[in-house]
Amino acid sequence: MKTTLLTISLISLTLSGFAQIFSSVKCVPRDNPLGNPVIRLNSNDRLLVSFDEISVDARSLEYRFVLCHADWKPVSLQPIQYIRGMNQTHISDIRFSNNTRVDYTHYQFAFPDEHTRFLLSGNYRCEIYDANDPEMTLLAIHFFVTEEAVAIDAKVIPPKRVEFRRSRQQLEFEITSRAFDIVQPYQNLNVMVQQNNRTDDVRRVEPQHIIGRTLRFADSENLVFDGGNDFRNFDSRYLTFNARGVESISTLDNQYYVILNLGESRATKVFQNNTDINGRYVIGADRRVNPEIEAEYTFVFFTLLTNHLGDNASVHVFGELTDWMVDEHSEMEYNFERSAYSKALFLKQGFYDFQFAVFDRIAQSVDITRFEGNHQLTLNNYTIYVYYRGNADNHDRLIGTTTIRAHE
Repeated sequence: MKTTLLTISLISLTLSGFAQIFSSVKCVPRDNPLGNPVIRLNSNDRLLVSFDEISVDARSLEYRFVLCHADWKPVSLQPIQYIRGMNQTHISDIRFSNNTRVDYTHYQFAFPDEHTRFLLSGNYRCEIYDANDPEMTLLAIHFFVTEEAVAIDAKVIPPKRVEFRRSRQQLEFEITSRAFDIVQPYQNLNVMVQQNNRTDDVRRVEPQHIIGRTLRFADSENLVFDGGNDFRNFDSRYLTFNARGVESISTLDNQYYVILNLGESRATKVFQNNTDINGRYVIGADRRVNPEIEAEYTFVFFTLLTNHLGDNASVHVFGELTDWMVDEHSEMEYNFERSAYSKALFLKQGFYDFQFAVFDRIAQSVDITRFEGNHQLTLNNYTIYVYYRGNADNHDRLIGTTTIRAHE
């Protein structure tokens, strides 16, 4: 596809109604930009939160923590019961973009700090709000505090059903209690499994066998996942030449436009390993010492050549770059003249993974195989969360979690 002023104008029109309070929101371990947001209880682990606002005016922002059950509903406890120290903290690390075409303000903070300690394990929500309006949460970030009270031994195997051998992956694992006896595991234990940090398909599974302190999970339909395909990706860290996945880079009105290679269905193609980061993204900018405030924001244009799927299905740019959501922000528009779906996103420079997902409006389900294919050899990540609520507990404790990679 040639980049023309008409194409760029269409991109601008597509984005004219798009408004987002905060962009490039990340919550990761301080020493691992691709790690999951998990803290071990009573450890020195810390998470780093960062985000931008496309504005030159800095806000007076604060954050607080809310303990939640496994389903992310807030518990009926007071903050003093699950946090020692302050639970209303001002964000003081505020920096303005430096020598960029789009002005923005960068915020970041690490927690827990020397004034705060978590007393209970479980799911937590970090709520960010304006100090002048504390009742209005502007941004909610989910993270986990784990006790590491169980050992989890997991692996990914080919499905036992012959018809799934080439297209799906099966997870099996054992959970062994370290610190206490798990009483009434079918009533008190809640085990969740997630593929590639997707929030649309978190599955609850029950043990098939119990031997002493060991619970075995296997031979369950909820442990069989579509293999899908390695993620597509593009590299916008370089704006002086076309890097991975980029067809062209243009400027108009002092703004960068990154046109990606045309996307086509991979459903019938032979599987080929593609270096990916399982749907995540990492901010970066070539020849910039501090990309947090020196990276540019660019309009990135995605295109998928295919027939129209009809009114009962929509196509979405899927991955962490769209917060794993299938909504208006990620939905692509169909152009009947070009026989293609297209979407423009406003993204900070970096390395990005993505896929084209189909949302079935009737079944209310997401399908990543329609355009990506389905392969048992895909290098997916699987995360297991083990929750326990004993007879004396009033919330879901997170007693263990682990992440494994298929075929490793």
